[in-house]
Amino acid sequence: VGSELSINGGFDTSIAIGSNGSGWELNIVGTENTAVYDSGGLLITKDAGDGTERCGIQMETSGGNENILTVGKMYQITYDVLANDGGGATYFSLTPIGEDAVNIAYSVGTHTVYFAPITQRIGFHLRNVVSDTTWIRIDNISVKQIGGNAGVLQTEDMISVDTPDD
Repeated sequence: VGSELSINGGFDTSIAIGSNGSGWELNIVGTENTAVYDSGGLLITKDAGDGTERCGIQMETSGGNENILTVGKMYQITYDVLANDGGGATYFSLTPIGEDAVNIAYSVGTHTVYFAPITQRIGFHLRNVVSDTTWIRIDNISVKQIGGNAGVLQTEDMISVDTPDD
């Protein structure tokens, strides 16, 4: 397993999101959507709407570069969902920026996803297609390159990948 690529995956509140060194850029469309530090994690709140607006964050380097991943390599992402509103119609997604989102686990707990990116950028977004506001609190995001053959991001929480034994 490679070195940690996520900067500030524990959401250190002394570094403003979107500033150099925070490790995250806000990716919010819509005036009522927010992503703020809250209760030891990051609270992403998506206002009621038609689902076309997005609310979330995307990874970046300490210098603000969003191109972090290498296309064709395998990665492991782990993250904690500390709390959520329990909304069943909410979509929490791992988003290769500029491409279609893939839904990932929204339930409280620690989750792991293995994937081979199709772009160099990656983010976490919340979408809501129902008439109620929805939210999720996440923490401890870890992104590491791993060995093995490139696979495809799936909608399941845990993905089996073909990895060599040596």
